[in-house]
Amino acid sequence: MTDNPFGSNPFETVFRDIMKVMSSQGQLALSVAEQLAMPLASGEGGDSNPDPQLRMRIEPLAELAQRELGTDSLLAEGVEAGPHAIDVVSPAEFARRTLSELAPLIQRAEQLSRQAPAPPNLPGAEALEVAGIPLSQMSGMMGPMMTGLNAGSCVGHLAKEVLASYDIPLPRDQRQIQVVLANVGAFATEWSLDLDAVMLWLSLNQLSMQALINLPHVAKRVRSMIEDHFAAAAQTGEALASKLSELDPSDPATIERLTSDPYALIGIELSAAQEAKLRESRSYFAVIAGIADYTTSRAARKLMGNFEPITEALRRRRLEMREGEDLFRKLFGIGLDNSTFELGHRFIFGLVERNAEDMLARIFSDERAFPTPNEVDAPGLWLARLETLN
Repeated sequence: MTDNPFGSNPFETVFRDIMKVMSSQGQLALSVAEQLAMPLASGEGGDSNPDPQLRMRIEPLAELAQRELGTDSLLAEGVEAGPHAIDVVSPAEFARRTLSELAPLIQRAEQLSRQAPAPPNLPGAEALEVAGIPLSQMSGMMGPMMTGLNAGSCVGHLAKEVLASYDIPLPRDQRQIQVVLANVGAFATEWSLDLDAVMLWLSLNQLSMQALINLPHVAKRVRSMIEDHFAAAAQTGEALASKLSELDPSDPATIERLTSDPYALIGIELSAAQEAKLRESRSYFAVIAGIADYTTSRAARKLMGNFEPITEALRRRRLEMREGEDLFRKLFGIGLDNSTFELGHRFIFGLVERNAEDMLARIFSDERAFPTPNEVDAPGLWLARLETLN
């Protein structure tokens, strides 16, 4: 491969170098994802490590958040002990670690994508090549390529969008939380917020999310959602076949467009079953997001006093579904959008109105106590059902 693996045309290089070398190794999607995600995360100016002085300034805030949540009646047992639960990283480092965490899921998606249909029977297609590879040999490679492109684009954009790890509600074996300082700083500047206050609120929220998402029965359910999403997927190759059917062997411009545009093949069409499962999962994540915001606000009130400007800025930020977050939701079937947060807040408010917020502790100890979608819409129904559980 070249010293600069992307050169002036990243997509063509991916075709020429990676597909030829790795198509038989079963990890084409992950390799393509890495090749695309890292330059996207670094941006035109390249990547730079966070200022060490800022690291030193933020570490005590994270430790303060840990100590406070360690006394919370809901979260005490789930909050990670130790001074290094939160790490400040650059966008490229966030992308690298996220790809490592997502590797098993990307490989699973690649397995499914290899069930792609054969390329369309185009006149003259037997002589058609894309980046030097005969079209007839690409049927088993293009599904993984599309998976890698989508995953790489997703992670690359996430690295430029998210504030921290649990903006994406994925259970993680690596217990350390990554905070993307460049994104947090840009958010604080945009909304004229004090960076230390934002970091303290974010530390509280991320530790709360970590404690919830990594509960054994919650992590098991989330992983089941992802597998269900994969099982309900429309064939990745169907979308590819449609794109390839537009190629005209007599018109080199159509082939050039395919190999010169990094996003020509990117795009995920969800099946009706996947759309239904996403609507169902929204209620599940609403409970998690609602509890996390509730415990964060309860702790922030003690430590910060007035934190409403931060929560209002975050509410407005959540109104927009960003590209990386949207791709993640479509790829893996889980995510947090503004409607999810609003539903979670209504559920928690319904419990507070009834002086029943302490009943949330049942969710931590008994997976049967987790609210159903109907109960999230009507907290009174949930409280009534809890009375029937032993």
